[in-house]
Amino acid sequence: MEEVHYFHGYGTSIEAPFELTSLDIAPPTRDPGIRILIASTEDSSQHFNFVHTLSHKTAGRVDHAKHAPEHDDLEPDQVGYRIDYWGGLSFTLDASGRHIWVDSPKSMACRDVEAYLTGPVLAYALRLQGHLCLHASVIDMQGGAIALAGTSGSGKSTTAAALVARGHRLVSDDVLALQFSASSALALPGKSELRLCEDALLALGLDTGPNHQHGDKHSLRIAAHRDTHPPPTLKAIYLGATTQQGVEISALGATAAMTHLLGNTYPGYYYRLQAQHRARELELVRALMDAVPVRLVAWQRSFSQLDTLCENLESDFAKLSAVSSDHASSIHQC
Repeated sequence: MEEVHYFHGYGTSIEAPFELTSLDIAPPTRDPGIRILIASTEDSSQHFNFVHTLSHKTAGRVDHAKHAPEHDDLEPDQVGYRIDYWGGLSFTLDASGRHIWVDSPKSMACRDVEAYLTGPVLAYALRLQGHLCLHASVIDMQGGAIALAGTSGSGKSTTAAALVARGHRLVSDDVLALQFSASSALALPGKSELRLCEDALLALGLDTGPNHQHGDKHSLRIAAHRDTHPPPTLKAIYLGATTQQGVEISALGATAAMTHLLGNTYPGYYYRLQAQHRARELELVRALMDAVPVRLVAWQRSFSQLDTLCENLESDFAKLSAVSSDHASSIHQC
């Protein structure tokens, strides 16, 4: 009998045929939000019409992307999305985003498969289900969450690790999945580990020890105890930028904020969506801008500046929280 495991992440239940060590274990369910399966020559994924195929076999770049014209004549169960990674690893998603087929060589470690699966692949599935996902690490600052957004290598996970070391709580690394409630946005808990380069681990005084290494990064498990915490309200999004000295945090205008948020949807531009999904995602980005301030944080990308960066983020978050509380109080008095 095939082994089955259940997990919870990004606001949904996940069934998988192998362990996903970066997600929280969940009780079994008959109807998981996402079901992960091992690809075979007999499964339904072999008969899909692929409206999008992506070859992402070279680190840091997309080798080939093909997006077919809109197929109004196809039934949803005929439509599929395929992603090929290095070493013969590939994933196929159905149009609903509720089924993911994994095809990997037997020589590939499950943790290497998991690195892609729990990052861009699950985020792609969530986007197909109509959720908004951003490329960001998320920290609960005791009073609300902040998102540290930016491209790969911009220091999101390193900054998140530094904030965790200062007593704050990790909500998710690399992927921010959002749930909208009234006039607020909730940050859904995701991966409970941080992927850090060895230099970052050493700078933070963390042990490189037995942590799994994928590429040039180590996976550092964080004991977050997130099952006892409801999803925090997202209070600010910080977009990283580089400056020659110091740390400077400023508000972004509406046009710049929209441009940056669309550029930080995850996975990125090459993981294309059909027209109805793109329209829905644009609506959600607008809703996010209405609910959450978008800030630009420029800092000198140096490990020696991490404490200063964290102090500035904590101070700015406190100011935003105070303004939000005063605004809520004035509305209540009215």
